[in-house]
Amino acid sequence: MKITSRIFLVFLWFGIAAHAADQPIVLKAARMFDGKSNALVQNAVVIIEGDKIVDAGSNLPIPNDAQVIDLGDATVSPGFMDAHTHLTADFSGNYSERRLQELDMNVSEQAIIATAHARATVDAGFTTVRDLGSRSVSSREFVDVALRNSINKGVIFGPRMLVATKGIGATGGHFDPTSGFRDFLFGREPDYTDGIADGPDEIRKAVRFEVKNGADVIKAAVSGGVLSLADEVDTPQLTPAEMTALVDESHRLRKKVAVHCHGDEAAREAIEAGVDSIEHGSFMKPETLMTRRCRRRRKRQQRPVRKCFTMRLRWASRFHLGRTQRFFHTDRMQKNSS
Repeated sequence: MKITSRIFLVFLWFGIAAHAADQPIVLKAARMFDGKSNALVQNAVVIIEGDKIVDAGSNLPIPNDAQVIDLGDATVSPGFMDAHTHLTADFSGNYSERRLQELDMNVSEQAIIATAHARATVDAGFTTVRDLGSRSVSSREFVDVALRNSINKGVIFGPRMLVATKGIGATGGHFDPTSGFRDFLFGREPDYTDGIADGPDEIRKAVRFEVKNGADVIKAAVSGGVLSLADEVDTPQLTPAEMTALVDESHRLRKKVAVHCHGDEAAREAIEAGVDSIEHGSFMKPETLMTRRCRRRRKRQQRPVRKCFTMRLRWASRFHLGRTQRFFHTDRMQKNSS
């Protein structure tokens, strides 16, 4: 892993250098994984012009004016993509501690921590991330947008980011940052500017607000969360009409829709509404992926609904869940998996 990471950094560094010097850069290595098959390409040659890789293969001819970097007995690889990250979140080893930490941390500290996460992501070999939600109870700032923009400008080092800003959810739902706390602890009820919306019209307004403030993709919570303190994991949290409005408005603005969803009923409704990806899908049934809309998409050779699995029952035994969260997690996973 260290070798891959170091070589990947060479890709980035010399790609930038080549762009500045307007000179092709050629990387040579003993092997290359190109992602097209399980076989490694031998005697790999990668040609970089400006900030783009223009060719890669075995024993390619090398341009006369190129700067050649021979990496020797190494394996090079394209950068990977992480399709579900939260780079602006600071994940403590203890879930209960992290919940309190979120109340104590100001947005400036959150932004600084996020820059370290961005660097660590690239060091691990991930060149692109889909960052699906960044929120702070104490601030309305868009830290993920600022992080993405700073990376794009070359101010800080990090992956290409597709950001979802705050995400959209229902009052009292999984994305409501005040759920589980006493009423009006934070002085007001969250609204569409916090990503909390009720009814089709408010949902459309929330989508427009997030796109206005820099969202590349729209994220919504359509079912409860495994670790939520105030909602059931398998309960649908948006009505079919709200989901239709969510998808329609996002697609009108040429944005994909990713939905946090564990429950099967919510997943079926989301698929019928036309969402582009189901995140988690812990309790989805096989027949749900065979709904009429999914079959139509496959028949038309469109991109199928993507499903991203996370959350496993064994997580409950890990130290990072407090006693309350361990109970919720184990109870809900067992009840809904049976």
